[in-house]
Amino acid sequence: MEEYRDYVIFFLDILGFKEIIDNNKITVDEMLNKFDKAEYHLDYTRWINKRENDEQRWIDNEEKNYLQVSDSIVLSFPIETPSGLFYSILDVMRLQANFAALHGIFLRGACTYGKLYHKGTTIFGPAMNKVVSMEKVAKYPRVIIPNKVITECSKYSSNFNYRDIDEKKDITHCLKMDKDGYFYIDYISYDTFGHETDSNEEWADYIIRLKERIQDGLYEQVALDKYMWLKEKYNNAITDNIIRNYREKDGIILSRIE
Repeated sequence: MEEYRDYVIFFLDILGFKEIIDNNKITVDEMLNKFDKAEYHLDYTRWINKRENDEQRWIDNEEKNYLQVSDSIVLSFPIETPSGLFYSILDVMRLQANFAALHGIFLRGACTYGKLYHKGTTIFGPAMNKVVSMEKVAKYPRVIIPNKVITECSKYSSNFNYRDIDEKKDITHCLKMDKDGYFYIDYISYDTFGHETDSNEEWADYIIRLKERIQDGLYEQVALDKYMWLKEKYNNAITDNIIRNYREKDGIILSRIE
């Protein structure tokens, strides 16, 4: 008999999707390609971290479910998955950055845990209802994660030597606290996403592209609150030290948005 299980679930919404489709801003093939890349990014850490390591524990045939319907992307996995939240945050972070810088597409979403049924294209349950409501609360181009989700998932680490507090530290290192008290996945600043890039130059290239996308949005005056939020987070990330270090060490000019 099929039953609900305790799952962690991410629900992501592609902002401006209706306008993209209605105005034929993108072909069907281009959209399909982006969805293929989304699925790749949301499973990116699996092949990186499946390696022999005496300090790591892994689940054979680890379950990680992906579903895309229209402008919504859903990712779910059993709550007891070792470091499941941590690695999924990294996956979502890369997806947000890739979509934003390369395509000018921003994601809004939320994460929760609870009772869920998710097999293939069939998904329902209290956790699904909850996360859909939370996605609206996110409001801006961010993916919010309540503290109770972080605390619960910190009990399940892939590192045998980790205590709950160690796993929680790894998770929160990928997040920022926003003004409304929600943690959100930080796909902008150097001290989080910069460490996920291969080099200083790669992060600089990303942040320059992101700046152009934000400036385009501010100029068009569409969904202005979204781009004002992005402008604030971008400017916070471009500190005086970063501007100076990139100029002196790499010859790269970075600047804030006026």
